[in-house]
Amino acid sequence: MAKNYPAHMNSTGVIPKILDKIKVSTTPKRFTQDYLATELGFPGGGSKAFIPLAKKLGLLGSDGAPSDLYKQFRNTNETVSKAAMAAAIKKAYKDVYAKNEYAHSLDRSDLEGLIMEMTGLAKKHAAIRAICGTFEALERPTQTSKRSQKHPKKLPSLTPLSLTLAKMEKVIMMT
Repeated sequence: MAKNYPAHMNSTGVIPKILDKIKVSTTPKRFTQDYLATELGFPGGGSKAFIPLAKKLGLLGSDGAPSDLYKQFRNTNETVSKAAMAAAIKKAYKDVYAKNEYAHSLDRSDLEGLIMEMTGLAKKHAAIRAICGTFEALERPTQTSKRSQKHPKKLPSLTPLSLTLAKMEKVIMMT
């Protein structure tokens, strides 16, 4: 029986590369394995898991059609793009955020602990690494600087993710 773990893929290193390519490539009618391999240049087996991940994020519809969130992520206005990714992360990781609304501020160890608590898996389980790695790889486009594990946790205040969500809410309210 399949477990309902938070969104993840094992090849987390390709996530930022695929996202970078999406931002500069044309928007397809349907985001398929062929598009991923031919147009974006990711033919490998590890990158194939990106499409189900993108669907969980709400970037793609169930038929592979790019959503409005996908199009907003491609926006050259960094505020709009970051806000779109922040909204996608909140959608895909709603259970994580239900447990800790500041999950994006946790250091790696605390994030692993939260995922272990939610899944019941051991710390060294491959799914824990994949979930945390995917979360962190997706989080990168929403931040102005890289999170460092050496820095202390931020206080519950406006962090880069919540700032971009707040800005996105302003943009939506203005339209």
